[in-house]
Amino acid sequence: MKHFFSALNFVVWACFVSLSLHGQENSHTCGKKNNTFAYGEELTYIISYNWFVVFSEVGQVTFKIEKEKIFGTDAVHFYGIGSSFSWWDKFFKVRDRYEVWVREDNLRPLFFQRNNREGNFRQHESYTYSGDSLIFRKNKINDKPLKYDTLKINACTWDVLSALLYTRNFDYVNYKIGEKIPITVALDEESYDLYFRYQGLENVKLKDMGTFECMKFTVMLVEGTIFHGGEDLSIWVTNDKNRIPVYVESPILVGNIRARITNIKNNRYPLTSKKK
Repeated sequence: MKHFFSALNFVVWACFVSLSLHGQENSHTCGKKNNTFAYGEELTYIISYNWFVVFSEVGQVTFKIEKEKIFGTDAVHFYGIGSSFSWWDKFFKVRDRYEVWVREDNLRPLFFQRNNREGNFRQHESYTYSGDSLIFRKNKINDKPLKYDTLKINACTWDVLSALLYTRNFDYVNYKIGEKIPITVALDEESYDLYFRYQGLENVKLKDMGTFECMKFTVMLVEGTIFHGGEDLSIWVTNDKNRIPVYVESPILVGNIRARITNIKNNRYPLTSKKK
């Protein structure tokens, strides 16, 4: 069951690819001024797993945004912490942390890292960005030697977290149902050309949170240890100025996994998408 219940892995993937609209809109002007999120924003999700008749809530993920300096530059620090619930720890213990620092003025990534503890698996990975053309990567898995890589990237290539912050600030009004939007993301030691489709507006009712009018997207994923390849993941994002992912679902190699939002704090704008 390794990686199936990595709560943070799943939600980061889902949030990143679903919000990466126009990620390659202009390869020469990848920066964007933030007009969507506020410092102090905090989003919490419950992760659930379904396999035939078995349905369990297995973990929780919380994302936060803070203001910090890194490399002498004013930066947005965006991080997520995921963990399995104590009762699930007996079967498969997960303690994950993902974080990125992006420039405050244009949201371009400066430094990304993740620390994963999933069962007996341990990984620390970091990206140090050198402009828009290179990433210096460090990677340490379990007791294996520390590995160093240099990744050549195209302009407008993102990691999973910086892509989320950047693309939350695009205008989605003019998208047509079925429109296919490309995005390039660096993941592990490679970059991938992915895409997703806008599927229109839907109302989504969530336990303890009420009903939201949402933009729905389906997402093309990379086949690997968690997901089938293909366009199977679906995500619903609030149809308001905040553009918050509130619900995600996808089949995985064994079963189905879902994420639903349970708490929204310090959002910049009123949640006008929420129905009375």
